Parts: sequence; C-alpha cells; structure tokens
Amino acid sequence: MNAHEQKLVALGASAAANCRPCLEHHLGAARAAEVSEADIAEAIEIGLGVNEGAGRQTRAFVGDLLGCAPAVGGAVKTACC
Repeated sequence: MNAHEQKLVALGASAAANCRPCLEHHLGAARAAEVSEADIAEAIEIGLGVNEGAGRQTRAFVGDLLGCAPAVGGAVKTACC
C-alpha cells in the first residue's frame, strides 16, 4: 500500500470511528501529501457509510435484545450507563 492509500484508509477509519481529532489530523496529512480532494471526499464518504451501516446493525441488535425496536432518538436505559 502506498502512502496516499494509507492516508485515505486512515481518513475512512477516522470517519467510521466518529473521531473528529483523528479526521483533522489525517485530513491535514493527506492534504500535505497532495492527495486529491476527490479521493479525500470519497474515503470519508466510505467511512461514514460504514459508520451508518454499523449504527443500523446495532439498532437492530438492540431491538432483538429488547424484543422490540428502540425508539429513534430515544435513550435506552441500562444498569451500566
């Protein structure tokens, strides 16, 4: 994997992880390495898509645990939080 690809992977992973400081850092590194803005945007969009898919799967899993779908935007009460 070349340096540009590594920076794009880091950007996508940062977006998927909801890590704003990571995104800022890796965006700066990608721009410093002259990665194209189109490639940067695509990597971030892919990461955001992974994050959204994980959120849907987690919501479905919670629904299975509770025996019903949790309300959108509603907080789930647990003993640990």
